[in-house]
Amino acid sequence: MSRIILLLAIASTVFRSAPPAVVHTEAPVLMFAAKAPMLISLDAPARAATHEQNQIGIVRELPASSKATGTRGVLSFRSIGAERVRLHLREVSARVLWVAGNEGSAIAFGDELRAPDGGMWTPSVGGDTITLEWPEGATFEADSIGHFEVRPESDACYTGADCQSFPDRDALSSSIAQMTYAKGIGLYVCSGGLIHDKKEANNLFLTANHCISTQAQASSAEFLWDYANRACGTNDAKSRGRLSWGATLLVTSATSDVTLLRVTYPGTRALLGWTTQPPASGTTLRRISHPLSSDGTDVFPQVYSSTTVYTGIDMCDELPRPRFLYSSPVTGRTGGGSSGAPVIIDGGLIVGQLYGVCGENPDEPCDPNYAVDGAFAVSYERLKSFIDPDPPPLRRRATSTH
Repeated sequence: MSRIILLLAIASTVFRSAPPAVVHTEAPVLMFAAKAPMLISLDAPARAATHEQNQIGIVRELPASSKATGTRGVLSFRSIGAERVRLHLREVSARVLWVAGNEGSAIAFGDELRAPDGGMWTPSVGGDTITLEWPEGATFEADSIGHFEVRPESDACYTGADCQSFPDRDALSSSIAQMTYAKGIGLYVCSGGLIHDKKEANNLFLTANHCISTQAQASSAEFLWDYANRACGTNDAKSRGRLSWGATLLVTSATSDVTLLRVTYPGTRALLGWTTQPPASGTTLRRISHPLSSDGTDVFPQVYSSTTVYTGIDMCDELPRPRFLYSSPVTGRTGGGSSGAPVIIDGGLIVGQLYGVCGENPDEPCDPNYAVDGAFAVSYERLKSFIDPDPPPLRRRATSTH
C-alpha cells in the first residue's frame, strides 16, 4: 500500500498595506543650487555583440573612484547614451545620501540598501546623468555606474493587462512588479509578485532563481509597481509607476527555479494566495508581467497572457515534470523581462513562476512556444517555513498498488 498526502490550499488573495519602511527626513541642500556640480562623464560604451537573456544594461567602471571628503558635497556622473543610470558605492558610511536626475526630485536612501560586502547600489534615475549628494561626515567611494540601454524585442503579440477582464485582474496587477538588478557586469530585468504569508508579514515576493539567487543581487534590486494603464486606452502608465528598493533573500532553489524575497512596497497591495495541488490538463492559467518592448525603453506597461496546462510529453528534457509546469498559449505572450512572474489559476492562487518558453523558436516571443513555469507544488517544500509556518491539517488517502 502507498499513501498520497494532499496539502490544503491557502486562502485566496488578500489586500494588505505596506510594511514599515525606512523614512529619511533630511533634505539635500546642494544639488539644486544655482552652481552646477562637478561632472564626471563617460563616453558612450561600445554595444555588446550579444546580450544575455533579460539583460538591459551594463556596469561601467568609473575612471577613478570618487571619494567623499568628509564635508557635505555633491557630484554628477554621466554615461552618455544611457536611458537610465544608477551608481554603485563602496565602503559606505553615511546616515543618508541623495540622488536625482535632471528631471526629478531627490531620492533619499541609506543603510537599507547595503549589500553583504558593504557596498550599495543607489536608486536609478531617468536620463544619462545622476547627481549624488552626501552630508557632513559621510564616507564612500563611487566606483561604477549602471548604464541602462535596452535590447528591443518584438511586442506585436503582447496584450495590455488594462484591456483584459477576468475576476482576479486588479488583484494580480496590484501584486506584480518589474524588478531590475545587477549581476556581475550586467544589469537585468525580471518580474515577480507578492505572495500571502500567514505570519502577516505582508512583504514576501516570489520570483525566479535564474533571476536572483544571491543576497548581493537582491540588495541591488529596484522594484517598479503599478506600471499599468488605469483603463484600456488611457496610456497613463508612466504617471502611475512607483518605486521601492532593496530586498532580503530568504530562499532560492534551481530545482524548480524559485526565489523568495522580503521586500518593501508603496501603498496597499494584493497578496496572492497559493495552492500545492498541481493544475489538471486544460486548466486555464493567467499571468501579468513586464516584458521588454520594441521601442527600446526599459519598461513596458503590464501585459497579460493566458495559457492552458499541457500534460503531454516534456518538450525540453532539461525541464522535466513535475518540477516544471508546461502550458500552451491562448491569449497574449510573455517576453524577456517576464521571467519570475507568478502564474495563477482562477481564484488568485499561484501554481508556479515563469522560467521561460520551450519550443522550436524560443527566441521569438510571438511564436507558439510552450510556457514553462517552476511548479509551486515542488517549490512548497522550500518555501513553507516562510509562507506557512503553521501548516493546515493534512488530508490522507490510501490507495492500492498493483
